[in-house]
Amino acid sequence: MNLGVATLNSRVSLKRQRSERKIFQAAIKVIAEQGYHNTRISDIAKEAGVAYGLVYHYFGSKENIMYIILDEVTKKFSEKIDKIDSEDIHTLEKLARISDYMFDTYLASKEIIQLLVKEIIKEPNINKDKMIAERILDKICHIIENGKRKKEIYSFIEPKILTLVFFGSINMLLTSLVNKYYPIEESNKIQVIKKFKKQIRGMLYKDMDKSLRSFSFSAEV
Repeated sequence: MNLGVATLNSRVSLKRQRSERKIFQAAIKVIAEQGYHNTRISDIAKEAGVAYGLVYHYFGSKENIMYIILDEVTKKFSEKIDKIDSEDIHTLEKLARISDYMFDTYLASKEIIQLLVKEIIKEPNINKDKMIAERILDKICHIIENGKRKKEIYSFIEPKILTLVFFGSINMLLTSLVNKYYPIEESNKIQVIKKFKKQIRGMLYKDMDKSLRSFSFSAEV
């Protein structure tokens, strides 16, 4: 009898997990496409193919769904940046791999990048958006600071500004794809992403590092 109850509870739990995941994925898609303010719970329910009340039952509110999405995005990006930072490689290669990861994420999950570009960085809608952007930037800044200490980056420019230059370049390229400013089709998106990754690496290894070292004047004012 106890075994039967345990099995039933396990099935109910598994069914709930599947429903929650379906709603979660639907929320990412809808919010990425329509924006946080333009998204209604009914839009998410329709996309997930579930009853309106079930979304409220599992998640409570639209804001709570957004919090959960942001937590997952933060966790994925933070873990990846930490993993890259822990590797025994040159600082510029660490930055290049962070760039590669962001462009690869666009290919694997375009909606996540749309959320990152539209909701978290460009137009923060809730306080947590700002915290996530700062957390990602702080981790990159830490890598650059260590690179300067190890003499792998030569620049009079402060690490925070270098961080914004680096991340801003990637963000603008991703924004151009999300907003369709840069022409990209399903048939050539892999080639476009490869080109972007190559050009960011070129900026890091050739243009950026070389140009920053070429300055001889002081940045003090």
